[in-house]
Amino acid sequence: MTRSETYPASAHLGVVGWNHKEWVGGFFPGDMPEDWRLTYFNTQFGFVYLSREEWLKAGHEEWRRWGAECHDQFLFLLEASPEDVMPHELEGRCKRVEAGCEDVIWFDRNTDLKRLASALRERSQGVTWLISRDADLGQIGRVRTLLELLGVNA
Repeated sequence: MTRSETYPASAHLGVVGWNHKEWVGGFFPGDMPEDWRLTYFNTQFGFVYLSREEWLKAGHEEWRRWGAECHDQFLFLLEASPEDVMPHELEGRCKRVEAGCEDVIWFDRNTDLKRLASALRERSQGVTWLISRDADLGQIGRVRTLLELLGVNA
């Protein structure tokens, strides 16, 4: 059996939000200004997940700034209902994620990595979005290592 027959074609690792205070002095350098965090975050992750409330609250100026601060391949996964209009400021840089989206696997610091590997194995095609709910850097690192060991293109 080949890897592509047992694991998704690609799995992307991301986090709910990027501005986590507990990351200061660890992930983010302690002296980094808060408004530089997204720019730094997008060098380490391929996407960020934002709740509907958070991205709608931000508005046009903020969306424009987000797009300008991130590289062209960085993606904003936006929780949205079918009637929500995606921000044109992030056109081509955002993806709608509706509740119960089958392409998403949520994890947190208590997620069993063997179960996570099994869940990935069940997704033999397409893209899978692995999203950390609690931004636990230790678990994010372990999930990143798991993806590498599984040979999944992350």
